[in-house]
Amino acid sequence: MAEGGMIPCVPAGEPGAVDHIRPCLTGVIWKGIIDFSGEEPIKAAILKVIGNIFIVNMIETLAEGHVFAEKTGLGVENLQKFLSAIFPNPYMIHSKEMSTGNYYGKEPLVSIDMAQSLAAETMDMAKESGTSVKAYETAVEHMKMVKSYAGPTGDIAGLYGVVRMESGLGYENRESKGW
Repeated sequence: MAEGGMIPCVPAGEPGAVDHIRPCLTGVIWKGIIDFSGEEPIKAAILKVIGNIFIVNMIETLAEGHVFAEKTGLGVENLQKFLSAIFPNPYMIHSKEMSTGNYYGKEPLVSIDMAQSLAAETMDMAKESGTSVKAYETAVEHMKMVKSYAGPTGDIAGLYGVVRMESGLGYENRESKGW
């Protein structure tokens, strides 16, 4: 998502400082900006954490949807037709990682180590604020299983492999690689 310029920048702090850097942000580095001028900078960091929750939960949901489509006979191709029509980006980016088998045996799109590091910070913040994040907790448990199975080369899309294993399939989607 970052490489595709799909992530907005969230500058926060003193309005004059935000105005000073705005020309370097809009249309140059980022998709756009979410202006938090006058807000405490910590609020931009909190928004980033919430964004990470959305992304991880999206990947977990995609993993479950892919396995459900496989196990029921709907097929991933039909699922992807739906995703393309309703959620073209970033759902399709991660869906393709899953369906093509690119979540294992290659350089990770998002390393499981980085994902787990961010997850630890997120879980700490959720606990400190008294926020329930049950769906995210499921994904965090699956991250541990990805790390156990794939090691440091594990990819966040390996959540799909874990859901496959929990559903009686193998971690690796070998059919997609032509094996």
